[in-house]
Amino acid sequence: MQACEEKIRGFIEGKKQYIVPVFQRPYSWGKKQWQQLWDDVFECYLSGGKYPHFFGSIVTAAQKNQQEANNRLSKFILIDGQQRLITVQILLSAIRDRARELKRDSGLAQEIHEEYLINRHEANRSDDYYKIRPSRVDRSCFYTVVGGIKKFKKYSHIYKAYHFFRAKIGEHCLTEEELKELTSTLLVNFKIISISLGDQDNPYLIFESLNAKGQPLSQADLIRNYLLMEIPEEEAEIVYDKYWSKIEYEIRDELTDFLRLFLTKQGLQTKRNEFYFQVKSQVHKRKCQEEGVRLYIEEIYRFAEYYRKFITPNEEDDKEISRCLERIGKLRISSVYSLLLNCYDYRQKGLIGKEEFVKVCQLLENFLIRRFVCQIDTRELSDLFPSTCKQINTMVEENQLGGGVLLKLLIDKFSERKYPTDASFRESLYGRGIYKHNKKDTVMLILASIEEYINPEITIKFDNLRVEHIVPEKPDDWWRDYLGQNELDRVRVWINSLGNLTILEDNIGLKLSPFADRKKCITESKLQLNRYFKNITEWGDKELKERAEYLADICLEIWPDFRRKNNND
Repeated sequence: MQACEEKIRGFIEGKKQYIVPVFQRPYSWGKKQWQQLWDDVFECYLSGGKYPHFFGSIVTAAQKNQQEANNRLSKFILIDGQQRLITVQILLSAIRDRARELKRDSGLAQEIHEEYLINRHEANRSDDYYKIRPSRVDRSCFYTVVGGIKKFKKYSHIYKAYHFFRAKIGEHCLTEEELKELTSTLLVNFKIISISLGDQDNPYLIFESLNAKGQPLSQADLIRNYLLMEIPEEEAEIVYDKYWSKIEYEIRDELTDFLRLFLTKQGLQTKRNEFYFQVKSQVHKRKCQEEGVRLYIEEIYRFAEYYRKFITPNEEDDKEISRCLERIGKLRISSVYSLLLNCYDYRQKGLIGKEEFVKVCQLLENFLIRRFVCQIDTRELSDLFPSTCKQINTMVEENQLGGGVLLKLLIDKFSERKYPTDASFRESLYGRGIYKHNKKDTVMLILASIEEYINPEITIKFDNLRVEHIVPEKPDDWWRDYLGQNELDRVRVWINSLGNLTILEDNIGLKLSPFADRKKCITESKLQLNRYFKNITEWGDKELKERAEYLADICLEIWPDFRRKNNND
């Protein structure tokens, strides 16, 4: 590694090109950073360049295996500093275009363009033509600005930066001479520490260290960057376009959670902020294999396609499986997906059939619903799915998965983890407050399942419904007078319990009080669940408990004790 102080001019002039690696984030500087750069440049300009300005460090590494035909052009990978360097190029483009406005054949504009923005001896508009080759996302807009083309993508940060600097320059620089002084200030008085990595330096470790001190990268960012850095530069963009860009587009904000699950499905226990190091360890073991890293990325892509169907079940073509995945999603317990990733893969490979996969989903739902109702802490499941996945993966390797073995194993595993008895499940359904604002989807699933049990000819569309209370969560004066203080105190204990909850279509407005008006709204619903209220004239502690018992009986039919069912089989 070599470090030296260098003027901006010396860093960008000459036959060279700086390439932003495919793993780098897109250009993201905004008005705050543009304003700070302009203030620094203009302050230095007003002082006549009396004091130099330190503009930070830029880390580069010579591109490996540069083709002989391109020896005339030195290429460098831009490890750190792309935001600063791209912004300088945008500012120079703005100065050039202002100079052309003042004088069509401006010598200053030609000098800026040919010496600091492009490699003039390269083929016009080729990849080697520009001093900077940004990542794919920014490339088109950057080339448009630097190339002096007038049509821009107006939503781009690069476009906005260009017009920010054009406005500042137009306000403060009225002559070509002033533009020359401004250009000289930027190129000569702004200095950087140029850090060049040698053959023995690990570019990614440098990148990792630098970013640890700035805006923290997510585990998904670190994993992407590391994997793509391990692939030869000429292949990285191909792999990124074919696999990783699609993963990021389809999963987006779920990517970090997915990658953690990708490791969990292998039987690894992963901490939320440390699983990047487990990926590094796995890749290190694969590097001795031909195309090991590429195959690893292909495997991530394959499982990401499965996961996409888990979080958007309508993407699954099989309607029965799609419904199972939709129901699992309402539970909001993502750790179950580590097991389902494996099971989905086994089904794709023909190791288990569709019927068995559906039964696995139903078993998971049963296990999690009963634990939810009985308010058993989900944190106790932190080691359940990694250990189960590890055991099942071993069974697959030993060709022992057939004959219903998978379901029997899962029943045994789940039975050991505080699986509620019928008595405790009924008691909790009857008396516990299951409604919680962060668990509305799970309550919706319970009530919708009851509706489908009562009316088996329909399939509930969750998106068109909402959960409602019979006695409002916050009883108003009418309810307080209607129930009386003693009755109200008893009812308050039950307000969030199953007996006081129902579901309504979104197009039905629900009046707060009195009960007769509230009941009228509820019975306008087309749901069979709400026909219960047709002949109900009063609503208090007694009526609420009777409905709770009725609904608890149905829940025990929908989610029976799978241990008893398995023993009967």
